[in-house]
Amino acid sequence: MNYKLGKHAATADPRRLMMSAFTSARLPAPPATCDRTYGITDWTPMGNSGEDAPPPGVKVCGDCAYAGPGHMVMAWSMGTTKKPLIIPDTEIVAAYASGTGYNPVTGAGDNGSSMPAVCEQWRTKGIGGNKITAYGALDQSRQVSIQQAVYLFGAAFVGLMLPQSAMQQTEANLVWTTPWFSPIIGGHAVPILAYDAVHIWLITWAKIQCATWDFLFRYMDEAFACIDPLWIASDGLAPDSGLNVPALVADLDLVSAKPTLPPSQLTRAA
Repeated sequence: MNYKLGKHAATADPRRLMMSAFTSARLPAPPATCDRTYGITDWTPMGNSGEDAPPPGVKVCGDCAYAGPGHMVMAWSMGTTKKPLIIPDTEIVAAYASGTGYNPVTGAGDNGSSMPAVCEQWRTKGIGGNKITAYGALDQSRQVSIQQAVYLFGAAFVGLMLPQSAMQQTEANLVWTTPWFSPIIGGHAVPILAYDAVHIWLITWAKIQCATWDFLFRYMDEAFACIDPLWIASDGLAPDSGLNVPALVADLDLVSAKPTLPPSQLTRAA
């Protein structure tokens, strides 16, 4: 199987908006377990994985930060309409091409993408015809922040600097666990859709992958909650978060209007 990475390393950008700044001080406590996969077992690759000879029209590429939104749309639509909306792989790859300059015909320019840039593209231009209303960064140091995103908003969209051991465990259908030592092979963006006290379940490379919380906090370098209008309208939990959507949208409009900071003013996220 051909598995691709492609997430850029996180950077500390002062324009990044924290979700906690737009939610009430007293969020409802997330349950001990939560599953937002809704029984889906057939997760499409979204161009991010495939056989060494992929189907005609789709080259396997580093579009993981676009495949993640595609998988979140599948879960959200299943949860709200009982039927998963599957964005075709070609449309996911087209969004990757539009956002990064990747050439899906030749494979040139397959250099991955930045998660905040993908979230902003998803909000303003859409991915496969789907648009989110807003997004915000999560406090990645707190387990409850990830749990609340899954429980209240249907997913936590996280970035990992993936160790080689995870690729080996994927091939062997094993849980991602924290190794004693394993080199980092690149960045990967995935949605977390379920958790319990010990494990999380994320979607990657067309399947559900189990990982430990310890693994997540060892290798996660950024995390976001994405606000889908259908989810907000249909789910009875999200309004309880006290999320001030208009204020979040207004501030996203403000910061997105500012030019990207030069590399000298951006630092690697802690």
